[in-house]
Order: sequence, then C-alpha cells, then structure tokens
Amino acid sequence: MRDGALRFISPRQIGATCPGAAVPMRAPLTRLSSDEYQSTLRSLFGDAIVDGLQLELAMLPPNAPAHATGFRRSDHRLSSAHVDAYFRVADVVATQVASGDAPYRTVFGRFSRCQGLENPKLNDRCRRAIVSRFLRRAFRRTPKAQETQHMIRQMSRVAPDQQIYALVFSTLVAPAFLYRFEHRGRRLNQRTKRLTPFELATRLSYHFWRTNPDESLLKAAKSGALSNEAGYRAAVRRIFEDPRTEATMLSFFNEWLHLTPSPFHRSPRLERLRDKLNTEELHAEMAEEVRDLLRYHIHHRDSWRTILTSPYSFAKTERLAQIYGVPIWDGRANPSRLPPAERSGLLTRAAVLATTDGSTNPFRRGAELRRRVMCEHIPPPPADLPAGSLEPPEPEAGASTRAQFAAKITGEPCATCHLMFTGVGYALEAYDGLGRYRTRERVVTADGKALGFAPIDFRSVPAIDPNDRDPITGPVDMVRKIAESPKTYRCFAERYVAFSFRRETIDAFDACTVERIAAKLESGAPVAEVLRDIALDPTFRLRRIED
Repeated sequence: MRDGALRFISPRQIGATCPGAAVPMRAPLTRLSSDEYQSTLRSLFGDAIVDGLQLELAMLPPNAPAHATGFRRSDHRLSSAHVDAYFRVADVVATQVASGDAPYRTVFGRFSRCQGLENPKLNDRCRRAIVSRFLRRAFRRTPKAQETQHMIRQMSRVAPDQQIYALVFSTLVAPAFLYRFEHRGRRLNQRTKRLTPFELATRLSYHFWRTNPDESLLKAAKSGALSNEAGYRAAVRRIFEDPRTEATMLSFFNEWLHLTPSPFHRSPRLERLRDKLNTEELHAEMAEEVRDLLRYHIHHRDSWRTILTSPYSFAKTERLAQIYGVPIWDGRANPSRLPPAERSGLLTRAAVLATTDGSTNPFRRGAELRRRVMCEHIPPPPADLPAGSLEPPEPEAGASTRAQFAAKITGEPCATCHLMFTGVGYALEAYDGLGRYRTRERVVTADGKALGFAPIDFRSVPAIDPNDRDPITGPVDMVRKIAESPKTYRCFAERYVAFSFRRETIDAFDACTVERIAAKLESGAPVAEVLRDIALDPTFRLRRIED
C-alpha cells in the first residue's frame, strides 16, 4: 500500500465474511480533472473553439496526486490559479459563441433559428428553450426550474446582444459545471444514499470516458432506464464498448505501473552503452508496445496472470524488435514469441526497465516493483545514515552493478531492510538500462569511460510472499512467482478501487469491494470483465454520507 495509507486486513485473512448489504465507500467532492475539463468543453463547444484555447488552458494547474503512486484524477484541490483559468476560458468561449454564427449553431443546434447575427434579440420562448437545453448538457442533469429562471433573469439584465455571452460565461464558472455533486439521492439509511439516475450517468461517463454523459445516457437517466437492473446493465455494456473506454483504462495501467518511461537523456554513459542504437523517441515506442500488449490481451479476454506472463512481443519498429531479438510485428498478424528463457510478460518489457542514462540500480528497480505491483510499503531509509550512503557506487573494472550495490549493505541496519526488495532488483539485472537482455555487463563510468565487462549473476531469493525463501534462476522464474502471488491481485484491486472512486488512499470501508475484485482476478476472470464490472459492484451506485 502507499505511504500514509491505512493498512487494513482483508476479511478472508481473519475468516470473516462481507455483509450482505453493500457498505458504500467514501467519495470525495469531485472537481473535473484537467483532461476531463478539456474533454467536456470539446463535447459542449466542439474542437474548433477548444483548439483555440491553448493559452488559457495552459494556465490551468495540472492534476498531480499527493502520493507518487496515486492517480491524477484523485487531485481535487482548488487554487486561485484554477479560478483564474476558469474565468479566462469562460470569457473566451462565451465571446466566441456569442459572436459567431457557426459556434452558435454548434452549441445550440436546432434552436439556432431563435437567434442569428442579423437578429440578436431573443424572445422569451427561445430564451427558455436555449437555457434549459444548455444547462442540461453543462450540468449533466435536468436543471431545476429555479436554476433556469435564475439564468433567464441574469440574461435579461444585459443588452440583447450580450445575453448568450452571459449564459455561457455564467454556466462555465458555476460549481454545478466544474464539480460533480452527488447529494440529491434518496437516503437508504443514516450512512448511505443511492445516487440519482443523473448522478449515476455522470459517474459512469467520467469513470469510463473522462467526459460528460452523451445524449443517450442522459435520456436513459431521464426515462428511468438506469434505475432498473436490465437498463443499467445495458448502459454499462454500451459505455464499456465505446472506444473512449479503452483510452481511459490504458491510462489507469499507465499511471499505476508508470509504463511510459522518461525520454533518454544525452549523456556520456548512454552514448557508450547504446552501441549506435538510436534512442531518439525510443521511449515512446517502448510505451506503445506495452499499450499494444494490454490492448491485445484485454481484447482477447485474457486474465491478469496471462498479461503478467505474456510470451508475445508487440514491437512495431526495427530498433525495439532488435532489443527483444524478435521480428517486427505488423499490428495485424499473430505476434511473435519472445525468447522464453529471457523474458516473460509485462514486467520484463523495455518500458518498465529503461532508465534515462542507461545505468541500472537494483535497489530502485526492486523497490519500485514491490511498491507498484504488490502495493507493499517500502520504509524510507533512516535519517542518520552516514554521508554518501544513498549515492550509487562508482563503477569499477571487473565488478558488476549488483556486486557494487551489494557491498554497500553488508552491515546493519541496511542488510535486513534491503532483504525486502534486493532479491527482486538483482533478478532484473538481467536487463540493462535500455531493456536489453544480457548475460554479462558492460561497465561504464558516468563520464563514458569503458571499464570492460563483468559477469552477471541474476539468481536470487526474491521472497515474493512471506516465508518464501526459495531461490530463483532469473527474472522469468521471478515473474512466475509474482503471477502466482495473491498480493499481486489484491494490489490490482486496491489500485483500481482508488482509481475508480478518485481516492488518495483506500481504507477499511473498501475492504469488501477490494476482496471481491481480487477474488475475481485471482480466479482467472478476464481483465476486461473486471474493469467493466466495477460499475456493477453494489457500491458504485451508492454514496456514503460523511459526518
């Protein structure tokens, strides 16, 4: 689990059972994230207007999670910079819509005949129709009568040619547009509310699409279709099959596992290690290969175990195929198999292994894999370590990186603490900083001086589960152990719950939902089914009432 998160015990661990009634989890007051805000603007006003907002949108602070292992969508903070950006965007958009016939038609559709550039005055009937339609789309629900009337009064206080400006500007700075409120539902008991159909439609669309509900979803909310099980399941199926869902689910994996490496930096060490391999934009090709792996296995309804141990390469470029030692994949035919003794699955991909300068650090690699894939808490190093203890060792001729790092932790307190992750990191020394498999290491100093080669030993005791002290022969053997460990499935479940409910941390209220998801994953359920069925979990349609 992440640093600072409450570490709860699963019901299965203590022999308890989850209650029959669903216990809803905490859900924060959710501000539209930066990408949701932009995609919602596109939905309302079209690409042409939003493409012209780059300067104003650049003022918006990027979403940043409080923890390194968190998700951007869990950042709900509001600052003065947000407010300034919202006002700037609202002003530019409102001006565009009010002053141009084409933008006006894009926004108001069939009601555009009520107003054109040649006739800026709105009659009462047109004004009410325009306001109701626009607020419904912007607020993601049928506006209350008093909201519509209040907006009409606001418009009537300005000159006729400024009324559309007033409508658009006032709406885009309204809390009902910028936030997702979930407070109107029927109270089931002291602690639980059921989401209204419109709140549920909004939760579904922003979870799977990262944008506002489409017309079909709003109609389903208004008609009551989302309030019956058959209608709700049909809506979930349609939403999940939409191409926008794939992009959102890939973003979940990308953020959770950090599957997009940083660009390679020009350095003397990398210049020596790359052996004429062109590293320009290579990190992007590595990231795309992992996305293709996930797409392929999710589309084929494969399990998380299969993804973790996938034998296939999805390298579409010559240089990435060269790193893996396989033919180039054309994106259509069956993918080639990776060398079985060298790689297995997601965790041995170049995108996971690459570093910016080509060097490796077994401590960092091992700790990151433990932290991300198994959600384990890695305690920070003691504050009273001797100076230089956390600095990487200087390369020496004939000495491997593993040997150099191991020499730093021969005594206490380092040796005991490092047992948690050094075995994992040592196994990953089978790959260099460009993700290439190796049986000997090319020793290079930071200033690019070559010191020859050193033998590599990637055998270790990774201790994936408590009391497991069996040695492994290398990374393929280690991946097998990770794919067999219950904590791997629990970690997936914990991270997906945090992602789905936009939480910085999860707590004891989440235990049963996490347990249900982890059990499905461990049983071999298709990942696609698990990703979709969060919407069918009883807690997805409820909200916990906070004190």
